[in-house]
Amino acid sequence: MICYDLSAVFENMLVENPSFAMRLMGNVESDALRSSFRQFPSIAELVSDLSFHGEHIATFYEFSFGRYPHYKDYNASWPIYGGLPQVTLWSCLIMYCSKKHFQNTSINDHLHTARFNITNRTKANFRRLGIIDFEEWRPLFDQNGWREKQVFQNQSKILAQERYPNITNQTEIEDLAVKEFNEKAKDFFVATIKLAKKIRPKTKWGFYGFPYCNYNAGRNDKYECDQKYKDWNENMMFIFNESTALFPSIYLNSDLSITSEQRRRYIHAILKEARRISKKYNPPLPIYAYTKIEYNPKVEPDKFYNNDGEEHHRSA
Repeated sequence: MICYDLSAVFENMLVENPSFAMRLMGNVESDALRSSFRQFPSIAELVSDLSFHGEHIATFYEFSFGRYPHYKDYNASWPIYGGLPQVTLWSCLIMYCSKKHFQNTSINDHLHTARFNITNRTKANFRRLGIIDFEEWRPLFDQNGWREKQVFQNQSKILAQERYPNITNQTEIEDLAVKEFNEKAKDFFVATIKLAKKIRPKTKWGFYGFPYCNYNAGRNDKYECDQKYKDWNENMMFIFNESTALFPSIYLNSDLSITSEQRRRYIHAILKEARRISKKYNPPLPIYAYTKIEYNPKVEPDKFYNNDGEEHHRSA
């Protein structure tokens, strides 16, 4: 996994050294990165760490960072740390929570564990990139309505019904589920990044994969994300208001039926949305785009590359 520092590219400037236009950073051995990016020696400087908590990048994953509520394998009968962000000790007592998996889910316990991990995995003067990777569930209720993530919507409705047994109208129950989930999810994200900034104030902090964009962006000949995703990002400004950097994902779909031009439009759409959010702040939030160094080694490189070179379109 690597990320591009695109801040200077967006401002049509070079980064420190005029011989390159962007910086590549990764948590893998440098030779692997150089091998993958040997075609672009004139546009990139390479920086790499050998661990997920190196000198340049510290990535904190959901299952090993704090006390992140989720369901193991998205199994509703196997809640971890309560399963839902809005689950408290009281709500767990009136719902089914097996002794094996019940744990106090107070946000203070989560923050205590997160503090321990930040202080033990980064140096006191760490001033590079700090990425928090929360992916099991999305911050807005409506974003969890597909595939296995529906467990968070379904269990939120069950919890709301348990809390308010006198309410029989299912629309009211769903409204309560949405309200409770969104409020506590917001609290969880905001409290986490506020703590991170307090402990390591010189670090550029943000959440991996934000802002969001639809996975099929670019396939409809457009260069931007769907309006629904833009609206979602607007409703998640509480995350960006606390972030000191943006870390959008430009991972490409391995489906070979997608043309290189569609891939270019997809990346363009994500970066355009990231820049839209970035420019809401003064100064604009720096942008570091995440991608992979390898997709399928048996596929010819030109299946993924576009001759136009997306680096010439990032400021559009």
